Order: sequence, then C-alpha cells, then structure tokens
Amino acid sequence: MDIFGKLVLGGLLLGAAGTDFRCRRIPNRLIAVGLVVFLAEVVWLCCLGERAMLAGRLVAGVLAFTLHLIPYGLKSMGAGDVKLALITGLLMGWEDWLGYLQVFCPVAILVSGVVLIASRFARKQYAASVSAQDKTPGGDAASVPASDVAPGCAIVSGSEPDIEPGCDGVQEAGQRKPRTLPLAPVMAAAYFFYYAYIILCK
Repeated sequence: MDIFGKLVLGGLLLGAAGTDFRCRRIPNRLIAVGLVVFLAEVVWLCCLGERAMLAGRLVAGVLAFTLHLIPYGLKSMGAGDVKLALITGLLMGWEDWLGYLQVFCPVAILVSGVVLIASRFARKQYAASVSAQDKTPGGDAASVPASDVAPGCAIVSGSEPDIEPGCDGVQEAGQRKPRTLPLAPVMAAAYFFYYAYIILCK
C-alpha cells in the first residue's frame, strides 16, 4: 500500500506539473484523488497498528502545508501549490519528505532562475514584436505573427500573451494569468530525483 501511494503521488505530480505549466492551475480533482488515497492508507496503517508511521505522515503533511502558506501569503504561489504540497507530505511520510525537501530546495532555486531569465527574454521579444507592429500602418497587438506567440495563447490588444482559454474553463477570455512560477513541475522533478537517488545509490 505504501508503494501504491507513492506511485499514485508520482502520477498526480506529473499531471499537476502539466496543467500548472500550461495554465498555472492545479485541478482540484487531482488533490481529491490524493486525499482519497491518503484516507485509504490511514485505514491500512490503523489496521496494522502503525500509529507512528501515520503520525509521521500527518506531521509531514501539516508542515509542508504550513511552509507553503508563507509564499502563498506573499502571492508568489497559488493555492493549488499549497494543496499539492499537503498531499505530497501526507503520502510521502516524514523521513521521505525530509529527503525530498533537501532535493526540492536546490531544484526550486535552479528552475526559478531559469524560468525568470526565460520569461524576461520572452517579454523583451514580445515587446519588440509589438513595437514593430505599432510602427506599421494599422498595426496593433492583435496582428502579432502567430510564430511570436506561445502555442495555445491568445492575444488581447494592449496586454501580454499570457491568456490561455480552455484550461478546464478557468482562463476566460481577457483574464490574465497570475504572476506566479509554475511550482508543480519543480515538485515533480524533486520527487523523481529523490527516489531515483534512493533506488540507484542506496
């Protein structure tokens, strides 16, 4: 059951990474699946009398949730990231979560730096393309070539190409994405790096 929970968590992290990267959203149904699996593990651990292991999972989940509340309060991450962190702690347990955290921190710093640099470069490229269009007769933001726009994004005049309708109905036309980094891909990378290290090196 413990291995099953970790396999499910790996799948949930991959799914959340995809939606978070594309839409800056983590569907609640993924969180619900994680909670159902955790409740099943609670019953399993209670039947085995593994109260210490259950306590470790609860502590890891609460601590992960609490630590992610701080950047959420500073509006540097979304609520879905906080809920996903809770599920990660609950399904990993105390010892594995501590090991995962040691991988997560450097991966988060590295990925955040790469994303920030890439986003600044993309903004400069977009600003240059819009400026070139404005200098042409009748040019506006809506006439930016499709090759300059990320796949799946729509352009609204006077705004950046950060609108992406069709993400589970969350992003409506004219609604801007929140200015947060996609954290779920970082969590997924740290998760698989950690267990790859455990399997290959221990």
